[in-house]
Parts: sequence; C-alpha cells; structure tokens
Amino acid sequence: TQLPLLRTRRMGTSLPRMGNSCTPCSERPQRSDRVALVGFPAKESKQGASSSTAGTPQLVSVRRGEVSRKESQMSRQGSVNKADTEKTEHEGQIRATLHVKDGGFALRNFERRNPGKVEDFFRFETKLGEGGFGTVRRGQDKRTERWCAVKCVRKKGGKDDQRLHEEIEIMRLLDHPHIVRLVESFEDHKYTHLILELCEGGELLEQIIQAKFFTEKTAAKYIKQMLLALNYLHQNHIMHRDLKPENWLLATKEGLGKAPLKLIDFGISRRFKPGVPARTKAGTPNYVAPEVLQGRYDEKSDIWSL
Repeated sequence: TQLPLLRTRRMGTSLPRMGNSCTPCSERPQRSDRVALVGFPAKESKQGASSSTAGTPQLVSVRRGEVSRKESQMSRQGSVNKADTEKTEHEGQIRATLHVKDGGFALRNFERRNPGKVEDFFRFETKLGEGGFGTVRRGQDKRTERWCAVKCVRKKGGKDDQRLHEEIEIMRLLDHPHIVRLVESFEDHKYTHLILELCEGGELLEQIIQAKFFTEKTAAKYIKQMLLALNYLHQNHIMHRDLKPENWLLATKEGLGKAPLKLIDFGISRRFKPGVPARTKAGTPNYVAPEVLQGRYDEKSDIWSL
C-alpha cells in the first residue's frame, strides 16, 4: 500500500512515497508526542474486525497530551474521591459524637410518645422494683417480642408530673453505652409509662454485697465506665444529682466484673448552664456533696458522689 506524505512537525522533515514499499519503521522519525497503550481494543472498521485479531490486545495510538490529561483527570478524581471519603468519615465521627444539644443522633429523634394504652402493646410479668415513684415491671413488646423494663408512674399533678416530664425529656436526649436507654413512653389519664432498656444483672450494690470482695482491676473497670457516663452527661450540660450504687445496674447476667454498667434514675436530674450554680438541695444524704447542702454547686458535685 502507498502511504500519504507524512510530515513531522518537530523535525520538519517529510517522508516520500517509495513505490509499493514504505520506509522501514526503524528508519522513520519517531513521533515523541504519541505512545502505544496495550490492552485497549482498536476501533473496528466499517467492514468489521478481522477474525485474526479478535480476542488479542490491540495497540492504540494516543497522544501524550491526552494521556497526561487523562492521568491528571484520574489523579484529580482520585483526590476528590479520597477527599470525599475522608469528609464522609469525618462527618460520621462528628455525627457519632454530636452533643445532644445539637440534635444529632439523639434518642429523642427516635423515641416514640404514644397516647394509647400500654397494655395493647406490652404484656407485663414479674415486678422488678417498687418505690415512691411507682413500680418497675419486666415487660415484653408484643410487636417485636423483645424484653424491656416498664416503669409505671401514677400521675399526682403539680410539681411531681412536671418533674416526671423533665426526666423523660432528659432521657430522650441520651444515647450512651453506660446509660439506660428510653425506648418509648405511654401516657393516659392515670399513668405515665416509661419503656426502658432491660438490665438483667441487678443493682451494683447487691452484686458487691454478694461478692463480698472484688479485685482492683474490676473496681478500675467500673470506675472508668462511670466516668465515661458522667463525662457524657456533663458535656451535654446535664447533672444527675443522685449517684449511688443502687442507681448503677449490671446490663447482663454475666456477673460482677464482666457485665457492663448502666446508669439509671434521672428523676432529680437537671440541665445546667456553665458557670451558673445550682441551688436546689437534692440527692441521697450518704452520697451528696457538701456544697449541695450549702445550696451552691455545679456538675462537679456528681464527681464527689462518685
């Protein structure tokens, strides 16, 4: 075949036609602005691809400028993808550590408040505890068959109901592995029912009494869990104000040292503003901080109780 006149822009030379033969490849000036890429099929002609070349890698001539641009685009795309990934991970970490005041992954976005009868959704079994507030029973969700703790509080009106609503509002904000979780709540004309995460290991105080002694390693483990829960509360401007062994439950029946702790009973908890002291006297005498009795204290009183 005859080749048309080829011109090399860089070298300024031309290759004449040589009859029915062409200049050997070794004698042709090399085009420095083209490279051969292996593995990309060449475009087929209108008559179709030759059967002899089917299924074999083809050589495609691509300008270096195009390769540079493609590599640059791929590099930029890779940088963008990496940046997007890092941004997504960073946002995920932010969402996972959002304070409850920011309205992030707070349980209040998922906790349900129902005006219907709790008996329509839950069946009650054994009584787990009883106090001046009401009773706590073991219950089972008829919809999911999951077990839970149902705290039944009789409405008394006035400040008692206001305090209960404040407790619910605080618990709706909380989501921490060492704080008992409020699943949902029901309210009728006589009772308010709190559906809580079930902790089957019993009170920490009872477990300590039964064990009679425990190791320093176990004590350090539980103190760390308590501090994590308190740090979470204080970062979100919440004081518990009633820390004592009875208000720490073992989440499972694994026993002392193995089961994780859960903080319960937010009946006298309150929100606070940094730098503004609280003045209401609240707590259990054997565990309350001296400044609480003096009527001027802040969230650090929880640390004293611990």
